[in-house]
Amino acid sequence: MLSKKMKFHRKLIQVFILGYIWIIATLCIFSGFLYHEYGQSIRKTGNKMLELYEKELENILILSGNDLLNILFNNSYAKLLKLSSSDVKKYSAAYELRSILYNQMSLQPGIVGFQILYNDGGDCLYTYRETVSHEDKKIIKKYVMKQLTQGQKMSQWKIIYGNKKNYLLFTSGDCGVYLSVIVDFETIAAITDMDEYSDNDVAIIFCDNVKVLSNAQTASDLGIINAGNIHNEERMKGNLLLSRKINQTDLTIMVSILYWNTNVWIIAMIIVLLIITMTVVCVIFSYSSINKLFILPLNAINQTILKINDGNMDIRMSSDMAITEYAQISMSFNDMMDQIKSLKIQAYEEQIKEQYARFQYLQLQIKPHFFLNCLKIFYALSQQKKYQNLENIIIDTSKYFRYIFRNNFDLVTIREELDFTRNYLMLQKNSAQLDIDYSFEVKDELLEERGIPLMIQTFVENTIKYAKPAEKLILKVKIICLKGEDDNYLNIIITDNGAGYSPEWLDKINQVDYNSPDGNHVGILNLKQRLQLRFGKNAEIIVRNHNGAISEVIYPLGNTLST
Repeated sequence: MLSKKMKFHRKLIQVFILGYIWIIATLCIFSGFLYHEYGQSIRKTGNKMLELYEKELENILILSGNDLLNILFNNSYAKLLKLSSSDVKKYSAAYELRSILYNQMSLQPGIVGFQILYNDGGDCLYTYRETVSHEDKKIIKKYVMKQLTQGQKMSQWKIIYGNKKNYLLFTSGDCGVYLSVIVDFETIAAITDMDEYSDNDVAIIFCDNVKVLSNAQTASDLGIINAGNIHNEERMKGNLLLSRKINQTDLTIMVSILYWNTNVWIIAMIIVLLIITMTVVCVIFSYSSINKLFILPLNAINQTILKINDGNMDIRMSSDMAITEYAQISMSFNDMMDQIKSLKIQAYEEQIKEQYARFQYLQLQIKPHFFLNCLKIFYALSQQKKYQNLENIIIDTSKYFRYIFRNNFDLVTIREELDFTRNYLMLQKNSAQLDIDYSFEVKDELLEERGIPLMIQTFVENTIKYAKPAEKLILKVKIICLKGEDDNYLNIIITDNGAGYSPEWLDKINQVDYNSPDGNHVGILNLKQRLQLRFGKNAEIIVRNHNGAISEVIYPLGNTLST
């Protein structure tokens, strides 16, 4: 089964579209790869942040917790607070203990404060850095008192949600004396030099309850220290959450990174759109170049071939083409057309020679035919001793033969043909003593039109030959011009009042392909063949009967103008 044919430029467009689809598919795959790599990069960043925070937090929390316990159980002022019954001594011991804790706080930047509760929480001394607000100090004290009154578990790190900050709190106590150390996470972030990660898309989260991690819906549920763009009422969906448990504590640290970074994806989409746009521009430019270099020359070649098929053999291809192969094809094609035209001219000349030979042969058929008739007339006049008539007939006959012995392949004017016919009729009237009444009807502008010799005389001769005996012969010749769509035609009509044509012969002669002589009307059949040789199928002879014979010769005038 043959495949469906398609024009070259449509096929080219189809190929470009398929190629463009493959490019888009490749870009989509590449975008997916970038998306994957971007996720891996974020994950690596989050793990690095967790590792750094975890390390620093473990050092601070473990050391500060251990130091606090060491002071609580081994420091003499702490023991005095536990054992002394004097309020003055207890206050003095608490004051000294606060100085020791202050010095300890200055050695560890992550610690922002210490709190001393004694007399079962009835009295309180504390030391804080300036970064801790007065409201947060009250919140921290309230939380520790709540632990004491409710008997909550001590010696564990807890999260304290302050007014503007969140803190980590470790409290331990014995014999009515309780010491608390407070750690500020923002201070730890500054120590770990993680400011480069603390932008608006990153949140550092602490949690002391693992269940909260799975049930958290908002940033406040997780105790966000640095929330950035993650507001209290915003759900944590769409973020990459990474978590680690801090050794020797019940705390879990988690990093929340905004996975859909708007700026990153805008840049990525701009790059993809630029690539697509550049691809479209390249496709359009490539198609335009291919159309100019390949398609248009092919269309020109195709149009030239179509015009040649329509019969225009003089058209040639342009050799001014940018592609060397096309230029070579054009030159070869033009050379081939020149050779074809030359061969066609030679063939046409050979055909003309052949037609001329056939034409001469047909003419030779006419000359002996009439010559024998003239000899019969000469013989009859000599027998009748009509010598004057014989002289006139011989003169008219000489004119007649001078006309028919000319080069009969050349065309003659209507005027010449009518003069010859008139001379022939006079010859018949003088020789055969016939009573002939004839008339010619033709416009002056048609007298110079051309036709083949004997195209009127042939029918006149036939009329005289088959005229009714003992009746006056009436002969009319009418010549008119017929207007056609593509050409003008000359119509010669010869009518007489004779016996007319036989029905059998009418059927034969009116057939287009009839050309077999049967002994009757040889001159008319000869004329038909000569007309077709000269004018082709556009020329025809039509004969019929109506109160005698009616004969018509029709041929195009345009073909005679170039002769």
